[in-house]
Amino acid sequence: MKIPAAKPTIIASQGGAGLMPQNTLAAIANASVLGADGSEIDIHLTRDLEMVLHHDYRLSKDIARGQDGKWLSETGPALAEMTLSAIRDYDVGRTRPGSSIAMRYPDQAPCDGEAAPTLQEVFEIYARLEDTHSQLWIEPKSDPFDSELRAACVEEFAGKIVDAIERANFVSRAVVICFDWRLLQRVQTTNPNIQTGFLTINPEALLAVPAFEDEGRRIERALTGPAPWPAIIGFDDKMRIGRPWEAVAEAGGTYWSPYFGDVTLEAIEAAHLAGVKVSTWGVEDPDDFTKCIALGFDSVTTASPNKFL
Repeated sequence: MKIPAAKPTIIASQGGAGLMPQNTLAAIANASVLGADGSEIDIHLTRDLEMVLHHDYRLSKDIARGQDGKWLSETGPALAEMTLSAIRDYDVGRTRPGSSIAMRYPDQAPCDGEAAPTLQEVFEIYARLEDTHSQLWIEPKSDPFDSELRAACVEEFAGKIVDAIERANFVSRAVVICFDWRLLQRVQTTNPNIQTGFLTINPEALLAVPAFEDEGRRIERALTGPAPWPAIIGFDDKMRIGRPWEAVAEAGGTYWSPYFGDVTLEAIEAAHLAGVKVSTWGVEDPDDFTKCIALGFDSVTTASPNKFL
């Protein structure tokens, strides 16, 4: 008799962007109150070396409003080129009506007055809520497909993340995830007790989803030549033959984290045999979540955790 698969842990993407403004303290607090197993956040290292939450590499014109209450007329500067003070001058508590984000998350409730928080403030909100169980999945933004968006100094970025996790006593509850595997290896070297999730993506899977089509084409163009990832750290052969979990195991990762539409039962079983857990992202449909349970995923990241709790 086959043993029924256990329910995966539920991680709120960007704090639960389907419910509250993404990457805000309001969203993270809401996910905690709902009973999600944790939140996933995106962080950037600013020009003045602060760690701030924001999904896009550049200030999003569909999220950021100036002090005059008006939306940005065009995409703003790269977060890495801005100071924390300049970033926090913008209100990120409401999504521009009619934008792709608003259409993707029609049930998102506005929360005016939210500024982009720091990583330290995220740890502090858990303390204020007396939440001692939620996991925090931290994605430092470093794009292996674009040299202009790749973190200039992965050692410094990784070191600051590890230091913040240690000071907040979150070592047992944090998972650092990234497409730039160099950064993850640096985290592991600095503190082997911090879990890591090695993100992968096949652009063909993204091209099948209208909301991700542009991103799929961008990555597809980047991969036409020698793969910038993970060839940059020597795992290109395993990726090219379609066995990324072996590369993750060799790199010492805790999780292999593929996009939901880019994984099979056989791959998950092989990863588990290799001692690697499997987390996934991009799951919003209840039927897809049922498939995630059947496939045996260990963790699922979703923008609408309320659907699956």
